[in-house]
Amino acid sequence: MNQKNRAKQKQLSQEVSNRSQVEKNREFRVTVKNTLIQGAIIDDGPIVFAFAPAGTSLTPHEVDNGELPWGFKYLSSRGVNVVSFNTISTDHKYEEIELFEWAKSNSFLFQHHKERLAYAVSMGACGALLLSRHLMIDRALLFSPTLYSVTLPEHNMHITVVYDPFCANDRKQALSLQPSSKLHTYGVGHRGIESVSACGYLSPLIRDFIGNRIVDEEFYRAMRGRKSTERYYSYMKRNPTGKNTKSRKRVIIIASLKWNLSNPKKVLNKLYKSARKRLLAVNVSRNG
Repeated sequence: MNQKNRAKQKQLSQEVSNRSQVEKNREFRVTVKNTLIQGAIIDDGPIVFAFAPAGTSLTPHEVDNGELPWGFKYLSSRGVNVVSFNTISTDHKYEEIELFEWAKSNSFLFQHHKERLAYAVSMGACGALLLSRHLMIDRALLFSPTLYSVTLPEHNMHITVVYDPFCANDRKQALSLQPSSKLHTYGVGHRGIESVSACGYLSPLIRDFIGNRIVDEEFYRAMRGRKSTERYYSYMKRNPTGKNTKSRKRVIIIASLKWNLSNPKKVLNKLYKSARKRLLAVNVSRNG
């Protein structure tokens, strides 16, 4: 048997092993090329496929040590059926053919669920959309989707997209999906999910999404709290719409100063993180 055939046989054996593990266990953890997939299935209720955003890739060492994929602990600890996808070592945008084959060959495992849902942030939206057919996804909750140049398939999903319309790139990509419903996080840029969380509304939003009962008025009422976050003022000072008048700029600067004076610990923590990030970058540059 030549080397090419041996490699193909090894791949087929791994696929059979992965499939067998999923079939035998209501909880499973498999690695499909450069993606960690971990699931916990409790009952036949809705199942959520969670797709990690860019910047949360795990290292092989972290995978070997049992690090959980993005979204898994959050959803499983709340009694939600979940299958989480997390890239390993590289943000490959969920385009690997082996991942498609895994989803296609295991799709029958998820047919009996009441609904199949997707929860994704930024680059994770690529995974939700690319695998939507194989996983038979009915509805998706996408935060600040980043689609890059990925060629997306046609789909029949009901998409709820959460994004900041003041952020030109996010607005363009969100609207390109022709979403069924939109929730706006005005003035926070690409950090939509962080801002929803800071306003204390991430868990209620995900709960209501799973239950298919999102109330827009409740979301916008909660998001008034974004003006109590540093992110809102730091982003608005950039004048993302290009329409800030001198008076408006002055109001934002004064409000930002007041926030900084009222939250000295948060300001110092941000400065510390910024300084540490720059120091690490300098060390990497020197060692490189």
